[in-house]
Amino acid sequence: MNKTSPLKSILDKIHDPDLRSEIEASIDRHTRELKLSQQEMRSEIEKHKLTLAALKANERKFRDIFEGVSDLLLCHDLEGRITDANPAWKKVCGYESDEWRGMNIRDLLPEDLAPEFPEYLRRIKRKGAAAGLMRIKDRAGHEHMLEYKTSLAYDGSGVPTGVRGSGRDITEEIAAKAALKESERRLSALLNAITEAAVLFDCNGIVLAANQIACKRLGKSLQELMGACIFDFFSPEVAARLWSTAKRVMETGLPVREEDRREGRIFDNHWFPIPKADGSVRQIAVFAMDITDTRRAENERIRAEKLESLRMLAAGIAHDFNNLLTGVLGFLELASMSGDGGPALSDHLEKAKANCRRAVHLTQRFLTLSKGAAPCKQKGSLAPIVRDYSSLVLAGSPVSFQLHVDENLWPVAFDEVQIADVLTAVLTNAQEAMPGGGTIEIAVRNTLLDPEKAPTSHYNPRVRYVTIQVQDKGIGIPPEHIPKLFDPYFSTKSRGTQKGMGLGLATSYAVIRNHSGFIDVQSVVDGGTTITIHLPADSETPLEFLSGSTLRQAPDHGTPSHPAAVSRCGKILIMDDEEMILDILKQMLTLSGYESVTAGNGEEAIRLFEGAKNRGEPFDAVLLDLTVRGGMGGKETIEALLKIDPGTKAIVSSGYVEDPLVQDYRKFGFSAAASKPYDIKNLQRILEGVLAQPSDRSTTPRNT
Repeated sequence: MNKTSPLKSILDKIHDPDLRSEIEASIDRHTRELKLSQQEMRSEIEKHKLTLAALKANERKFRDIFEGVSDLLLCHDLEGRITDANPAWKKVCGYESDEWRGMNIRDLLPEDLAPEFPEYLRRIKRKGAAAGLMRIKDRAGHEHMLEYKTSLAYDGSGVPTGVRGSGRDITEEIAAKAALKESERRLSALLNAITEAAVLFDCNGIVLAANQIACKRLGKSLQELMGACIFDFFSPEVAARLWSTAKRVMETGLPVREEDRREGRIFDNHWFPIPKADGSVRQIAVFAMDITDTRRAENERIRAEKLESLRMLAAGIAHDFNNLLTGVLGFLELASMSGDGGPALSDHLEKAKANCRRAVHLTQRFLTLSKGAAPCKQKGSLAPIVRDYSSLVLAGSPVSFQLHVDENLWPVAFDEVQIADVLTAVLTNAQEAMPGGGTIEIAVRNTLLDPEKAPTSHYNPRVRYVTIQVQDKGIGIPPEHIPKLFDPYFSTKSRGTQKGMGLGLATSYAVIRNHSGFIDVQSVVDGGTTITIHLPADSETPLEFLSGSTLRQAPDHGTPSHPAAVSRCGKILIMDDEEMILDILKQMLTLSGYESVTAGNGEEAIRLFEGAKNRGEPFDAVLLDLTVRGGMGGKETIEALLKIDPGTKAIVSSGYVEDPLVQDYRKFGFSAAASKPYDIKNLQRILEGVLAQPSDRSTTPRNT
């Protein structure tokens, strides 16, 4: 059965068709309007649902921000009661979330700040905002310094409902700033305590710190320097040089020390890199000491010491040569008074010659000191010469010696004559230090020396040395005298005594230096002295002479021996610019059985030599002086003579025995070398050796 709706039942009771149509139309219209209204309501409900969801999402979002932000966020009412706070606040203050309820900000303030809280509330109500610094206490009673900003919060009608604000705990920052300020104060005090200019700057040259000396030197205040580029305060040339040094420090990460000269001043600059954690350079500290006055004073001191050494040297030379000349002149005077000749005349002349030989030996010592006569080295053991000269020097004295020599002693390349002089000087001093007698300990040992302990000089020290150690038990040497021990004629003995006037140790120093060695002195007053001579071991040098040997007068080291069958006859050309020397040489050669012709310079010698060769009467040998005043000397002359006759036998003569040409005479085409002054016996040996050499006319010796 169909159910009839109430509305239809009502309409069925209306019999007027027009009215019923009107009512049905009205019902349809209201039904449609109702449906439309329902649709709009459902749409609004959906919108409200979306809005509510968005509000909840935003609330969650802002709550997450509120909860997660590192700044301190706080809300309180107009009386100061806390209504909300984020975990950052809770963490600083040490309270749990439920403990916030009912607390007032005033409860967090230290006692000295609590009375000022009402004024804070009045100010924020009056101005709508507040900002500044605030101290609060955490739950444990520790104080924190906060930097805060707060403002009023309003409801929809614009009525203030509370206060919201943010803050930042700057307690550690303030402590760090205080520590930094204290550090800067200490750095400033330290920099100003330094007696030299000090500047700290970064890798761009920006000044970070400087002391008052640096400000004064640059003519700027500290305020003008701070934050400025240090290189802007110098001339472009100086700035470029300093910047180059700064870059070297930054690139290498190593400190640099350099001497800087500018505007007539001398600065000793020390550059120190300050590294980062990764090792790269972060900053550079420069300390600049003005050493101008110190350097001048040092130069004056050195000059004074040199003048004192020169004074001592001049006095010593005058003393020694006066003694020698007194002997020469005295014995010559006695010889001239011995008119009838005989043994007395010969004795006086021999004694005069002996004094002349002593003068020659003294001159050779001066040459060794002046430029360092090059040693004529021969490879061998030091043990025999140490043993022989120890016995010789100490013979007849109350001082004995004990010698200790290492087995398998390393060979050394040395000049026997020069090392003999060194041993004589050192042993003589040791003997004189023990006037009451005693025993000198002498040791010759192989020594491996740490390169860092060897002298860092231009003498090229080696690791392997053979040392000669001479230890006495004498009076010792005061510490202040040791640095002057090797000065010529330095002595603590009184002037005028023979012991107080000498060149022994000074010459010894020069000799050992020329052997690429060094001397070490250790002494204790009243406890004895130990002198250690270090000579480089030579395990590779061949046994023959290491350089061209100069034929010497005495002893005869380096003088060749020749058969006695060689007769003294021949024709010799002599070239020298001194008439006296030509006269002496001519008479010496005549007495030796030679014919001689003299020339005053190289040009004359060449003319005489070429003329004799063209006549078929060539010279058997030529004796050429190395240096001729105002004319051609021996080097140029031999070059010309060898072109005329490649087989020329030539002897170079000079008073400068350290000259490279004399030391290496064969390289320049000479057959031998003879040093001045001449000794007739030595001259005879040299001539015999040269004339005994075979002539080679087919080749020309190498010239330089």
